[in-house]
Amino acid sequence: MTASWGEATPEERRDIVGELLMVEGLVYDLERQVIVGLIPRPSVLPILALGIQQTGKWEQREEGLW
Repeated sequence: MTASWGEATPEERRDIVGELLMVEGLVYDLERQVIVGLIPRPSVLPILALGIQQTGKWEQREEGLW
């Protein structure tokens, strides 16, 4: 997915994110202007958590990543 992301159109990127996250699954802090949480679809949570947690900036809590 990483390799194809750079070549994807904005519409294709939207579709990819839509397949990974629940509706309203992107938690954005308007004041700081950063993404602070992700609520992925249950089927992708384990693999997404594995990849994101390795950055040391995210942790899994309940049904999401914060």
